[in-house]
Amino acid sequence: MTRKALDRDAAAPAAPATRGPDAEYVSELLGLYRGGDRGLGEATVTSWAEDRGTLDGGRPAAAAASCLLRPRVGDRVLCWSGAWVLAVLERSDPRAPAVLAAPDRLSIEAPRVSLQGEVVQVAARDFLSCARNRHAVENTRTESSRLRVSQIGTDIRKATVSDERVTGALLQRVGTWISTTAHEARLKARTFLFE
Repeated sequence: MTRKALDRDAAAPAAPATRGPDAEYVSELLGLYRGGDRGLGEATVTSWAEDRGTLDGGRPAAAAASCLLRPRVGDRVLCWSGAWVLAVLERSDPRAPAVLAAPDRLSIEAPRVSLQGEVVQVAARDFLSCARNRHAVENTRTESSRLRVSQIGTDIRKATVSDERVTGALLQRVGTWISTTAHEARLKARTFLFE
């Protein structure tokens, strides 16, 4: 390094010390203040429905596109210009259901998505699923449908015990019917009709 370069480095001002992201520094950096109607501030939700409501002082506000967690009355929120709610900072009732809301379609994209919960409930007018392979491991499965329509290329089922009860009529239409019973087959009916 030359003498000229050493003199230039010596005259350069020292780099400012790194400050941690404490509340005071963030407040100075972003102009955070309370009670104003400009810039970034905190507020308490006094009423809310769908994507808009009012904050303390009667200020009308709407949820920003980035605020997916729907605010509830009493929540402490971060707002911009006193009109846009950017995030929910503290919930008034942590045990209340947390609702993720979007004005229109909501998509989650990732190579792998996991959903875990003691109870998972899905309610929809139409439920569509499309998968190349579907695997399910269940202890008990219960279904209740008014109408069920299935179209299957090959149906393979294995069961230790199979109990099928039809209170009305059972109609079967097959091209070829092959039944193999290892031990005993019993048919009990008042009338048998074969054509």
